[in-house]
Amino acid sequence: MPGGGDQCFDCLPGGTYNNDGKRNVGDLFCSDQVQLSNGKVLDAGGTAYYLEPGAKSPLGTYGVTELEGLKNSRLYDPVTNRWSASGQMTYGRWYPSLVTLADNRVLVVSGVTKLIKPAYDKRPTDSGANVTQPELYNSKTGKWSTLPASANKSLPLFPRVHLLPNGHVYYDAAGQTFNPSGQSYDEATWNMTSSFDPTTKKWTDLGLPEFDGVAKGFRGSGFSQMLTLSPNAAGDYDKASFLGAGGVYGVSPGTDPGTNSATVNTVTWGAGGREACSS
Repeated sequence: MPGGGDQCFDCLPGGTYNNDGKRNVGDLFCSDQVQLSNGKVLDAGGTAYYLEPGAKSPLGTYGVTELEGLKNSRLYDPVTNRWSASGQMTYGRWYPSLVTLADNRVLVVSGVTKLIKPAYDKRPTDSGANVTQPELYNSKTGKWSTLPASANKSLPLFPRVHLLPNGHVYYDAAGQTFNPSGQSYDEATWNMTSSFDPTTKKWTDLGLPEFDGVAKGFRGSGFSQMLTLSPNAAGDYDKASFLGAGGVYGVSPGTDPGTNSATVNTVTWGAGGREACSS
């Protein structure tokens, strides 16, 4: 297999479900992808399926299924049409989001390490929540690095994140949701749009989005799309707008029926770099 070593076995797509209580070889299911400047596709995260707890008997194997986020990342080369293994993240991630930064590094945020029973013996303070620690991928070395605690932020699964013209990463207060049961104890923090500065490695909350003129916050399982950028009179970019539509209102236990509403959130910033968001 391309990439070499046992790690490649764990990283390539095509994982299978094992009924013996052991983890599968690594599935692309619920990973995320971005295209790098060299044309290759970076894929990070994914799913391991196993039984926890599990038991075997003469009649078969029984247990409770767990879905665990993978630490794996892989590269797809469209020229050779082959996959190879790349570096492993510190945190396993199921449903993470990737965004390419202005310097070509890739930021990964959110995801969950264990979906069904998110309790972690080695990091108990992370139990019951999604992964709050972002990581950065260097395409030249193929390695991931963690960020200081100032960069930590609770976000939904597959958070809708975008690169702004000023180099910051914008979170559009949207992502996947499991209404009405929920997925994380701190979901209320997802209501605010926010911006991450890769230089200071800090997040700034920008405001509460509106739905049909009412400040309602989070849009669950809808889409978020950056609209066409327009420069100001000086030829600079000082704002960016994002169309969000569909999905459901609010974090769990928010609404269950879908909505046909649409919202445009606009992020603005000045020469001092201070940002604001309006709907």
